[in-house]
Amino acid sequence: MPLAFYLTRKSGSPIPQRKPLCNTLTAVSVLRLLPGNILNYFVLPLSFVIQCSIATGTGAQDPVAWWTFDRLLSDKYTMEQVSRMPTAIQTPFRAQERIPGPVGQALRLDGYSVWLEWNLPGDAQPADALTVMAWIAVETYPVANAPIMAQYRFPEAGYYFGMDPWGTWYLAVSIEGVWYTCNSPEPLDKGTWAHLGGSFDSETGLLQLYLNGKMVQAETVPALPLTPDEHTLLTVGRDPYTPTLGAFEKGLLNGALDEVKLYRDALDADAIKQDFHLGAHEEKPQLTPPADRFIRDLHRPVLHAMPPANWTNEPHGLVQYGDIWHIFHQRNANGPYLDQIHWGHMISHDLVHWESVNIALAPEPGWDQRGTWAGDAVIHNDTLILLYTGVDGVKAGIGLAKAADADGLQFEKHPANPLIPSAPEGSLDFRDTYLWKNGEIWYMIVGSGMPETGGIAPLYTSTDLVEWAPQGNFFESTADVSGIFFELPIFVPLTEKKAMFGITTIEPGLPAQYVYWTGSSDNDRFVPDSPEPQPLDLFNHFLSPTVATAPDGRIIAMGIIAERRTSEAQLEAGWAHLFSFPRVWTLCAAGKRICQQPAEELQSLRHKSRTWTNLTFNNTHPLLEDAPRTLEIRAELAAEEARQFGVDLLRNPSGQEYTRIYYDQESKALNLDLTRSSLSPTVFEDVKINRSTPLDLLPGDRLVLHVFLDHSVIEVYVNDQSAFATRAYPVLENSTGIGLFTREGEASAPSIQIWELNGHE
Repeated sequence: MPLAFYLTRKSGSPIPQRKPLCNTLTAVSVLRLLPGNILNYFVLPLSFVIQCSIATGTGAQDPVAWWTFDRLLSDKYTMEQVSRMPTAIQTPFRAQERIPGPVGQALRLDGYSVWLEWNLPGDAQPADALTVMAWIAVETYPVANAPIMAQYRFPEAGYYFGMDPWGTWYLAVSIEGVWYTCNSPEPLDKGTWAHLGGSFDSETGLLQLYLNGKMVQAETVPALPLTPDEHTLLTVGRDPYTPTLGAFEKGLLNGALDEVKLYRDALDADAIKQDFHLGAHEEKPQLTPPADRFIRDLHRPVLHAMPPANWTNEPHGLVQYGDIWHIFHQRNANGPYLDQIHWGHMISHDLVHWESVNIALAPEPGWDQRGTWAGDAVIHNDTLILLYTGVDGVKAGIGLAKAADADGLQFEKHPANPLIPSAPEGSLDFRDTYLWKNGEIWYMIVGSGMPETGGIAPLYTSTDLVEWAPQGNFFESTADVSGIFFELPIFVPLTEKKAMFGITTIEPGLPAQYVYWTGSSDNDRFVPDSPEPQPLDLFNHFLSPTVATAPDGRIIAMGIIAERRTSEAQLEAGWAHLFSFPRVWTLCAAGKRICQQPAEELQSLRHKSRTWTNLTFNNTHPLLEDAPRTLEIRAELAAEEARQFGVDLLRNPSGQEYTRIYYDQESKALNLDLTRSSLSPTVFEDVKINRSTPLDLLPGDRLVLHVFLDHSVIEVYVNDQSAFATRAYPVLENSTGIGLFTREGEASAPSIQIWELNGHE
């Protein structure tokens, strides 16, 4: 009998053994083999850990590697069932997550940072035959090819059981330096458990794939052994040669894995079917990232609309369909970085409390295989319709998808896509549709630009949203005025005679800026009041708004408020970007500018309040030193004698960190001072500056600052007309204070009211 041993829990009960552990024993120092935190969970009966070679003595059709994930040895270690040895779960940022699986517990993968590595002994390597099996549920397909299990050097050696970015799963092996692949006939369904198996047999020369116990594909290969790869670690969930994008690795799975097994035998169909029947797969997997993943994150907002994790970008298609508001947005659910863009989807009953639902659009092989980019949502014949940009990696086209259910939660793409296959001749590119209707005619503009000229918005018309006729340019400008390309154009009638046309600029070497023109239009052309556009945001941090008209006639806008920190910080955080609170746009009294106010629905967030009246203050004057991180503040301030006066946000008592908003009477300017907003080195240095914008207050005028604070997000309305957003990332636990500030004299506060904000309905 081979010698068996047990790692013993502190309670004294042994870990159950499913089979004899090994035949060959080697004593290895505990300090070399196990990290210190494992010793907090186990007491070892010997001063050495016995490491097993599992090559010999393994019974026929027994696995040579097997992970169940039913028991974690610590936050970042699970057990390999054959050797009974710890396996590190590679994730540097958090304790590992599990969900109920078909057999016990399953490992939750996040698409960018979670995987396993295992040093499989050389004499345990598959050669004459292999079988790989696993239960898998995918949230989205990977950004780049990612394995369920792999150990390979392409094309010299090894095997790969994995999935491509469009859901095709496959088994590949190297035979005499040639790579042979068996691909699934259909993409794997998302959001449900599937039992996948792949086998290779050198006697029959067959590669075979099994889905839920049934053989679904086979390929004939040379009847020769595969070439083992003894120099690369076996990986689960991550390609060992993953492509990267800056700090991010792209070849990782997003979803959950359970019962991952590797055999040196080609199991027959009955054995694979039997393994499938061991699992209970009827229940839908819980793939939504848990909220407590970010419970210690001081910077993640809790009230603003954003997906549960990973990357989001521009919102588009804000629309009310029935009684429900829908907003769509750019999303990479596989990590907090920009790649392989999908359409994320959120819904709300009140424009304030948002729920993420199914991804609406995903890339598929063909014309939109490299991303489903921005567009718009409209209601046509009582059906929710999406018009979007698809990119194949070379050019962009415009396609359509329509709701496949009454609630507008599932969408199917039009079979004739792309409806507009390419950009207008001679243009740089085109993308980002925006639509409106006049009578029976639909109008659609798309963002584009002409080389050495400037941005343009080509116009198309249709009566059915499928057949589109080009109508020239709706509006165009010059590169020196508004950049070389119009990104995310919108057209919004403000009154019967006035409208606005807005874009995000693209200018080489400069940050994106959102600008707009007021003017008039007959739906075929836009005529601006002035050739020079105006900035929408006072400090250029509210970008790319999506706009809708509410049933009461209000124009509602929501935009993106982007991160202002390094990609390494986003990688560690596990999320990037969010959307603003809803704003109401009106035409200002002078008829040349847009006025912005917070939507009245935000008052539903108000919880407790405090009020101050007729305060006189000098230098720094604390109001709340230990304030909540979600607040609404309305402060009416008067200069009196002070040269500068305003408010301090997110301030620690000693003044090491704070964000300051103040007015300077001498320069007649409103200032946003972020120079001490954060001690973190991950915040961009061009953020930590003092910004200024003209604001001419007449003697006796009050400065009214209406502020919404949600952790790192700050949205401010100035004198009930202008607005800006910004981000602040204080790292000190006590950087929560709210106060007043003056320089060179006293100021007064006729009225200040502060509400705590509560996200619960």
